[in-house]
Amino acid sequence: WKFADATVCIPHYAVVQICNTTSHQHYGVGHEQYMVGTSPVSPPTYVYGKHADAVSAVLNRHGVRTESIQCFDDVRVAAAVKLMWASLLWIFCPP
Repeated sequence: WKFADATVCIPHYAVVQICNTTSHQHYGVGHEQYMVGTSPVSPPTYVYGKHADAVSAVLNRHGVRTESIQCFDDVRVAAAVKLMWASLLWIFCPP
């Protein structure tokens, strides 16, 4: 596959929560202005490739849970599941 040597990130499905400056107890003092509006119940962001650990570290620091994928075939499966999930979400929950 063309992208098998790339670093791939499949973003999480955000279960949104309201973030404010008092939320720093979850992510640490100094991260208030960088927090992502996500919840611990959100599925993980999947990362794969050479820089997967670095990408995970940045996302984890801002409250996004990650999971490393070791096999490129699993990347394809995770991407297909996300595509189906996102498509169904817009069918059942139109804007």
